[in-house]
Amino acid sequence: MPRASTRLLVVLLAPAIVGIPAAAAGAALVGRVGAGFVPSGARMELAGFGREGCNKDDTTIGVYAKGTRLVAGFRGLRAVNGPNGLERVRKCAIQLMVHSPEGWRFTPLGARVAGTAWVDGKRVVRASTTLRREIVDLPSGSTITFGAADSGALWSRQQSFDPPIAVRCVPTSWLSIFVGADAAQPDGPQAPAAIEISRWDMSLSDFRWQKCGDR
Repeated sequence: MPRASTRLLVVLLAPAIVGIPAAAAGAALVGRVGAGFVPSGARMELAGFGREGCNKDDTTIGVYAKGTRLVAGFRGLRAVNGPNGLERVRKCAIQLMVHSPEGWRFTPLGARVAGTAWVDGKRVVRASTTLRREIVDLPSGSTITFGAADSGALWSRQQSFDPPIAVRCVPTSWLSIFVGADAAQPDGPQAPAAIEISRWDMSLSDFRWQKCGDR
């Protein structure tokens, strides 16, 4: 990407319209435990979302496929390297309740993220997901980096959470999910770099489900 000012990067990042039709959720996969299996009665419920990278005017988040899939569409989750430190890293916090059938617990294993990056040379920008069962817990998460080879193209990636952390055996678990875009550069705010996250989704089939008491 040719060198450009931060202002030019902001223009390049003018958001596209993001829609999330109900059909995008698809059906929950079935099969053996740990390979897309979802026990009958398990469901998600969106409790809320917010922070500097998302609000009700530029973000659409919903639960689809009979409560088994969370899909988020963003039009403002973008970070631009520059003199304003608040614009270099942007995040969206999503509060999610997961209702488990009696006798079942789960471990979130991953999610999917899509967006566009603008970066040149050897610089990189980052898309991250951090997940906490409770705010005091150690986090689980994934960070994906994008370089010049990815610049300007729409990408989609699978995220694998590390370390995988199982929830307690309770009827309802609260998950705090932080989806982040990071364009900060070690050689300073004058380096042109930007990243925009347009979509994020996670399904109950992305969890490893197991009976309470099983290891």
